[in-house]
Amino acid sequence: MINHATDITPDEFRTIIAALQAAKLIILGDIEVDAKTCSECKSYFFTINKLLSTFEKQLLQE
Repeated sequence: MINHATDITPDEFRTIIAALQAAKLIILGDIEVDAKTCSECKSYFFTINKLLSTFEKQLLQE
C-alpha cells in the first residue's frame, strides 16, 4: 500500500476509507458507541491514523 501497488477495487478503497474515518470519529467522540467499541478503536489509534494518511494520499493522486 505504501508503494500504491494494490489490487483494491475503487469500491473497496472507498469502503476502507469510510471505515477508517468512522473509527477516527469514534475515537474523537463524534460518533457515540458503547465503551467497549470505543476502547477497541482507541487501541488502534496510531494504526488508524497511519492508514488514513496513506489512503488519503493515494486518493489525492487518483
